Amino acid sequence: MSSLTPEQVAEVRAIVAEMLGQTLRGVNERILNASMAAIMALTTSTNRSAPR
Repeated sequence: MSSLTPEQVAEVRAIVAEMLGQTLRGVNERILNASMAAIMALTTSTNRSAPR
């Protein structure tokens, strides 16, 4: 295990944080899109099956 300087540690942390941020944003967008699609599907099927 080679020791890193504080500057290198800060740089690695910044890179990891950026990668994690991008991953989480992508996951959140996918979850949001999926839940929106599910809600739309539910509302349309409910409207079809329950005529008012």
